[in-house]
Amino acid sequence: MNSTEALRLKFTVRENHDLFIKWFERIKKWVETDLERSLLELNNEGDVFYVQVPRTIFDINSGLLQSLALVINSLPHGNIRLEDIEADFSYMSGPSNGAEGIIRSFGTRGVILGAVLRPIQGIHPADLADVSYKLISAGLDFIRDIPGLIDQEASQIGLRISLIGEKIDKVKEETGRRAVYWVNVTSRLGKLIDIVQKSLDNGTRTLFYDLSIGCMDGITAIREAFGKKVFLYVNLPSYQSKFARLYGADIVERPGYYGTNREEVSNIDRALASDIGVKKSLPAARNIHPGEVEANLAIFGEEQAIIADEAVYGHPMGEEAGVRSMRECIDAFLRGEKLPEIINSYEEIKIAVEKWGILAVQ
Repeated sequence: MNSTEALRLKFTVRENHDLFIKWFERIKKWVETDLERSLLELNNEGDVFYVQVPRTIFDINSGLLQSLALVINSLPHGNIRLEDIEADFSYMSGPSNGAEGIIRSFGTRGVILGAVLRPIQGIHPADLADVSYKLISAGLDFIRDIPGLIDQEASQIGLRISLIGEKIDKVKEETGRRAVYWVNVTSRLGKLIDIVQKSLDNGTRTLFYDLSIGCMDGITAIREAFGKKVFLYVNLPSYQSKFARLYGADIVERPGYYGTNREEVSNIDRALASDIGVKKSLPAARNIHPGEVEANLAIFGEEQAIIADEAVYGHPMGEEAGVRSMRECIDAFLRGEKLPEIINSYEEIKIAVEKWGILAVQ
């Protein structure tokens, strides 16, 4: 047995370190050989604990997350959080297209801007298509379905793809810009492949899978069945970001930077881009308003998507003005201009900043 046959887990333990250490002592009873015991390690830096355990206590063939449940469910009660896992991941496929494939497919230079497609006029595909046209015309690069909207009788996925696709084509004819629609395929495993195939049959390869209610096996099923044919966008709890990448997500939605969560966002981006033997996933920063664009791009770089949700639907001048305010802030950043330099040149930005303020770059 060598070091590649061990897993290293990173935990944050906010209280009662002694209980956590006692838990590790119990873990020692799970192994039988001296070789296995030699791989057991525990060390810490303040509240951050690193635990190394032999791979033999996990059933990797049944799934990485399923196996980790054995460790997680044995933890003592308290403020303990699994932050990361390090191991030999060569057996996992990772994204089929990855961050580079996403950027290439958009055919755009600079930062990708998107929004959740809210049913502000209704959930009928024609209503959603009308909203899509307005938002994409105003400057969005992509829209994605709202969670829960899948293939209802009142909003059938095939018609939704068709009508929204027509609006995307219309915008391309009018402006030359390409946009993408991420269609929601989240469903039980028994139905998942059929609904993905229906999406492909109706002309879209860009799929949204909601991991807050779905499972990693859903990503695996899609990847095994369709490979590079599809692009996969997921949202999920922050600590699962690396797992989403390993299982095959091309783009992973994460929190934006709001001033107090820099370490959290940095950890997620590291998990999505570090050298672990698979392609990188593209991070998508959720719920950013114009006053936060500069800080998010300055600190976390241009290789991310920006999702403007409330900044679009809550803008006092309307949704299209909300999109324009975000696009203008992104373009200004890419030109090297600071927000205070442009705020009075664009009414949409000025109004947005008056409502939501400016997040300092620090």
